[in-house]
Amino acid sequence: MVTQEKLSSNWHSIVGAIKEKFGQVTGDDLTRVQGNVDQLVGLLERKTGQTRESIEAFINDCCSDGAKLYDRAKQKGAEVYSAASEYVQTGVSQIRDKAETGVDYARETVKSRPVESLAIVAGLSALAGLAIGLSMACSRR
Repeated sequence: MVTQEKLSSNWHSIVGAIKEKFGQVTGDDLTRVQGNVDQLVGLLERKTGQTRESIEAFINDCCSDGAKLYDRAKQKGAEVYSAASEYVQTGVSQIRDKAETGVDYARETVKSRPVESLAIVAGLSALAGLAIGLSMACSRR
């Protein structure tokens, strides 16, 4: 027989299966039993005329189907996580390689043209200062 815990954890899938298989059972009927195993089995016996054993077997099948569905979803989630993790690792590696290449290029440029590099840094600093100053002046108005 299915346990109360299993019934509770699979309640929504069991309700759907019951409504599909036993059309004479209403949502109100199922609400009244509130997930109680004995009340559910008794309700289905009264409404369907089936034996207790066949109803319990049906409920057990519903619970095992829910567990299988959960296991498949868990496995698929692990696969997606693994693929995403690998994708992110590849991206990080590519970014690191590009950044190292850029740093190496900047070092070589500064070594080979120190005066021009200093002039560029001074010009960019002046532009940044001008932009900040204009931004502050505009925000005061």
